[in-house]
Amino acid sequence: MIRFITLLLQLATIASLGVVVLLCLGLYMKKPLTVFSYIKKRVLFFSFLMALMATSGSLFFSEIALFEPCKLCWLQRIVMYPQVVLFGVALLRKDVKIMTYTVYLSVIGASIALYHYGLNWYALYFPVEKCSVTSVSCTSPHFAFGFVNIPLMSFLAFIILLLLYKYSKE
Repeated sequence: MIRFITLLLQLATIASLGVVVLLCLGLYMKKPLTVFSYIKKRVLFFSFLMALMATSGSLFFSEIALFEPCKLCWLQRIVMYPQVVLFGVALLRKDVKIMTYTVYLSVIGASIALYHYGLNWYALYFPVEKCSVTSVSCTSPHFAFGFVNIPLMSFLAFIILLLLYKYSKE
């Protein structure tokens, strides 16, 4: 069961790459497609959903799959977890202004995740100290497809939140 859910999360990560590309295209199209106006109208819902999925995924890896989170994972969690509550309350109140406040959390989280992902690639070629002794280390090989791992999942979640922020401003 754990393998199956992990595979689903890996496939969701691949799909997230496509979502990032589509959201970027939608921002720079002169005449955006209907789907992009649909996203703009429901930006709080999609932001809440993204934060909830990212939080659920990280809790799955630590509490069910028993991957011990490293320090960098914890830092990313610190800036993602509150966003579920913030977007949830904003969704209930229909308060799009929350996007202005959460963008700072997402920038911090994306920066940490990008550094974390870079550290993973560096560790593949150069010996570095493992970040976890008792569980899966961030320096261990990637999960799937040669590039998908937890830091990439986190990075894409933060990038999608940042792109949704951009949609809230249009």
